Amino acid sequence: MIDQPDLVRERIAALSGVVFVVLIMVHAILQGSPPTLQDPPDEVVQYLAGKEGEFKLGAYLQGLAMIAYLWFLGSLWRVLRDSEGGPGRLSVVAVGATAILVSLVGVHIAILTGLAVRADDGLDAGVVSSLYVIAFMLLALSGFAAAALTGAVGGLVLRNESLPRWLGVLSFVSAVLWLLAGVGATTESEAWAGVGFVAFVVWLAWTAATSVVVAQRLGKPNVAAK
Repeated sequence: MIDQPDLVRERIAALSGVVFVVLIMVHAILQGSPPTLQDPPDEVVQYLAGKEGEFKLGAYLQGLAMIAYLWFLGSLWRVLRDSEGGPGRLSVVAVGATAILVSLVGVHIAILTGLAVRADDGLDAGVVSSLYVIAFMLLALSGFAAAALTGAVGGLVLRNESLPRWLGVLSFVSAVLWLLAGVGATTESEAWAGVGFVAFVVWLAWTAATSVVVAQRLGKPNVAAK
């Protein structure tokens, strides 16, 4: 069992998933409603130029969110590892998928922030629009990493019942939605952008729910790490 002082720290770390969700929601509010991939290049430039301050602040918040998510993953991994009797395939997949997810989202944010900073410097609107499309294609690709993460967690939960079964079902729902949203990496159709939004909302709910469940489960028999 985890000692009481350590248990308090571990539960706080697990709840960093909730902190991540809050930071991401604030960032989304700062971004507002971005242009679609089919909007004219001049409209994209105008949007980015008018949001320079918001993108700079958002980039910082995203950095904090990445830290929070990695702390959350560390706590989740302890539970997954123990349920497999040591570092197993699915727990390793969850860690690797998170590394890819964070990297792709980080590049997405870096591109958009860089464009927002330089949008007023006479950059060609066509170039800005092309980089804008690339940024959102990267975001769509990150959905496959999110699907691998939630799918791995769902598989372990339903197999070993290390966490509530409803969380395993929610994990698979999130994974399926992310796989559908991944079509957005191959098309500029707004229909798939809507699927991506639903996948994003469900994933945030999954993250918050998992964070709370892991915090509650830490310290119980067969779950706490040695």
